[in-house]
Amino acid sequence: MNTVVLSPRRGSRWPWLMAGLLLAFAAAFGLAWAALQSMQGMPISVVADGQRVFDDVDLAALHPGHLLTLAALAALALLATMVVLPVALLLTLLCVVVGVLVTVLATVGLPLLVAGLLVAVLLSPLWLGVWLLLKLLA
Repeated sequence: MNTVVLSPRRGSRWPWLMAGLLLAFAAAFGLAWAALQSMQGMPISVVADGQRVFDDVDLAALHPGHLLTLAALAALALLATMVVLPVALLLTLLCVVVGVLVTVLATVGLPLLVAGLLVAVLLSPLWLGVWLLLKLLA
């Protein structure tokens, strides 16, 4: 009889990751919606490069669909920032560590390698003599 031990199949983690991202988006959307609802009374002015792009935009006058879109965009921007910023920082840290290692190896390791090769070449007659002596004694 052939005995085959079957290990239990591990489930995929992608659905859990997607559910977590969906939950994070829903929480960020709720926060953005609450922030937009609390700003109903105050007008917003947008200035870019010293020129007014939007002047006295009243959020209370916007259609609820537009407020939903604005909240979704704010939530998406918040989540994109939460993902992109740590990844960029980790990649920068990795590049700095690699750069430091290469610099240290180039400034310390290369001269040590050259010195080791020089010592090995200079001591090669001695090593040859020791090897010949060992061959004679054996």
